[in-house]
Amino acid sequence: MPSPSRLYWLTLGAAAALGLFCFFGALDLSGLDRTQAGLQAEYIGLWPSAAAAPGLARQFEETRRFMKRAWIDFVLLAGFGCGLVGAFTLLAVGERRQRFDLESREAENARLRDLVFDSVAEGIIITDAAGGRVVFNPSAERILGGPPQRGGTGVKGLYCADGRTPVPIDQMPLARAARGETVEAQDFCVKGKDERRVYVRMTARPLRDAQGRLSGGVTVFRDETERFEADQKIRRLSRDLGDKSSALSAATAEIEDFAQSVSHGLRAPLRAVDGFSRLLEAHLPPAKGEDRRLLSVIQVNTRRMGAVLDDLLAYVHLGRKDLEPSRVELEPLARAAFARFLAQSPKRKASLSVHELPAAWGDEAMIEQVLANLLDNALKFSAVRQESVVEVGAGDSDGQSVYYVRDNGVGFNPRYAHRLFGMFQRLHGPDEFEGTGVGLAIVARIVQRHGGRVWAESQEGRGACFYFTLPKARVS
Repeated sequence: MPSPSRLYWLTLGAAAALGLFCFFGALDLSGLDRTQAGLQAEYIGLWPSAAAAPGLARQFEETRRFMKRAWIDFVLLAGFGCGLVGAFTLLAVGERRQRFDLESREAENARLRDLVFDSVAEGIIITDAAGGRVVFNPSAERILGGPPQRGGTGVKGLYCADGRTPVPIDQMPLARAARGETVEAQDFCVKGKDERRVYVRMTARPLRDAQGRLSGGVTVFRDETERFEADQKIRRLSRDLGDKSSALSAATAEIEDFAQSVSHGLRAPLRAVDGFSRLLEAHLPPAKGEDRRLLSVIQVNTRRMGAVLDDLLAYVHLGRKDLEPSRVELEPLARAAFARFLAQSPKRKASLSVHELPAAWGDEAMIEQVLANLLDNALKFSAVRQESVVEVGAGDSDGQSVYYVRDNGVGFNPRYAHRLFGMFQRLHGPDEFEGTGVGLAIVARIVQRHGGRVWAESQEGRGACFYFTLPKARVS
């Protein structure tokens, strides 16, 4: 069968040829001078002259007129008929052309739909209202490990997300969709014959025809096994972390209770030792110099032990005290702490330079303790210099304010920087510099409770710089 376009041109050519034929026929019978019309005819001389045969000539003339009228009528009728035939033919060809284009577009759309249906990563299962016919794509078979089952359920071995509770047949997403219900994204577990588990997230919708009548249902699902297993792992880790955190909190509370009990329990014996040593010293004759020296050593160590117990109690109380956060201006706190130290040692030559310090958000009393401990540390280890030079400044890092306290003291070996903030950790002997080894541990604990971190940098003989971070002050 010729194509619509070819049939259109054939019809148009036939109509044009017939029109030309009718035109020249009408021209031949119109009575025009053929020479004037530009047409050469060899039969002009066939007509008889009126002089030779008047009657015969008149008869020929009447016959000629009759034939002329008949031929003109025939030409008009033929032209009219040709026009009608051409018009109807063109209408038929146009309609056929439209139908052909519509069928081509529908065929192309169907091809594209099938291509999408077969190519998407999500599984798709379609069933009719009776559940007797099931259509599925390759992804559905791949995810489920086999073809879906018939009967309106679509998926065999469907369980709830816990993997233990089977889903009733009438509550399966595809069955619900075939009844006209909608199922939003829900998680399910599919168990295969080999106990292989696949976790899927399903969505189901009813299918309706143009009149709104229920004609079936469709369910779309994707493989969520990796995400589900990752979530399960995160939950397990979170649960384990919670258990360890609870155990750590319990152990910390136990240690704090023990430290507090020891601190309180040792105070009375220490006071007794110190008191009896003073009584013995008062009753010794002046000549007993070595005995007095030994008693002095006892008194110094009892005072040092008392200082350790005080710092230990302060450390314990930090863990039990609730934070009272507010806006804290650090510059006046630093200057006040430095002034207190100088008041205790008026002969000490020391200078303090404080750069612009941004306000922080935290417990003011605790932050004041951090500055006091770091300034005390700076002045203590720079006491060997003719003049102690202390600098306090700040910077910014990752949305937090970074503060620092720098000194010109003896410094420390950077290999042991990690030991600085541990309890009772000292990088210098008690004979070189006094202290209990708890001050920096208190600094670290306060900063950590504020969500910050603390570290130190130094070179031996070149001073040290201690850094700590605090949250920025909130904008009211």
